[in-house]
Amino acid sequence: MTFLEQFPPIGACCLCINLRIGSVLTAIYFILESIGQIVGKAIFLSYDNPDNDGYVFWTLVGQIVFWHAAQIILAVILLLGSLRRKIGMVGFYCWIELILLIVECFFLVIALIGYATSAVYYIPIFGFHFYLWLCTNSYFLELLSENENQYQKKYRPAERVLH
Repeated sequence: MTFLEQFPPIGACCLCINLRIGSVLTAIYFILESIGQIVGKAIFLSYDNPDNDGYVFWTLVGQIVFWHAAQIILAVILLLGSLRRKIGMVGFYCWIELILLIVECFFLVIALIGYATSAVYYIPIFGFHFYLWLCTNSYFLELLSENENQYQKKYRPAERVLH
C-alpha cells in the first residue's frame, strides 16, 4: 500500500461528476486561478506601491517563478494525464501537489499567527484545494486499480480445466 492509497477515496467529484472529468476541471480551475492571481497581484502591487516599481517587479517575479508557474505546469500535467489516462502523469501531479499543499498549509499557519484576520479568508480556499486534491487522488487510485486489473487479466496463467 502506497502513501497515496491511505487517503480516503471519493466516489465522485462534487458528489455527481465523474472523477476523470473532475480531474480535468480541477486542472482548468488551477490554470485559471494562477493566471487570475498573477494579474490580480500585478494590479494590486502596482497600486499599493506606485513609487517602488522594483519591489513590484521582483515580488511578482518571485511569486510567479516559484508558485504560480509550478501550479500552471502541474495543472497542464494533470490535464494531459487525465485526458490521456496516463497513470504516471496523474501520480506525479498527486505527489507534487501534496507537497505544495503542505507548503501552503505551513504558510497559512504563519499567516494566521501574524495576520489572523486576513488569513481567515484563505482557510476555505485551502480546504477547497485539499478537496480537489482528494478527488484527483481518487482518480489516480481508480487508474491504479484499472491498471492492476488489466495486468492480472493479461498475465494471469491459464486456468486448467479438469474433466
